[in-house]
Amino acid sequence: MMQKYKSDYNVQYPVIRQSEMDCYHAFCTGCSADISVAHGGIGDVKKQVLSSEHRPKLLAKLREAKPMTQFFGPLSDMSVINAEVLFTKFLLEHNVAFAASGHARKHGCGHTKTASMIESLELFIFNTMLC
Repeated sequence: MMQKYKSDYNVQYPVIRQSEMDCYHAFCTGCSADISVAHGGIGDVKKQVLSSEHRPKLLAKLREAKPMTQFFGPLSDMSVINAEVLFTKFLLEHNVAFAASGHARKHGCGHTKTASMIESLELFIFNTMLC
């Protein structure tokens, strides 16, 4: 019996999303590649994320992104930064498009900054999985 994509994959591996191909594939945002989960499920996802091909592609993609430090000044309020990170985490957990962050009331975190935070969080999570 073939396995279908499960939303739990994204919880354990934030770089994984549901593929637009079909329900038997996942999409790796780090590599921009669709992977089959039909036979191994979470094992296929883990194999992809820990592969020697995945890490260089993810790191290259993150180097192209704007660094997080450009968004925060030396006197940045940590409570504001904490709120922005928590809101970004909320967007990820509930699969809300990060472009929606620009529409949040009294929220100074637009889609460019949110995208940078997501990429930084993905890199942090990816590096902690390797340890």
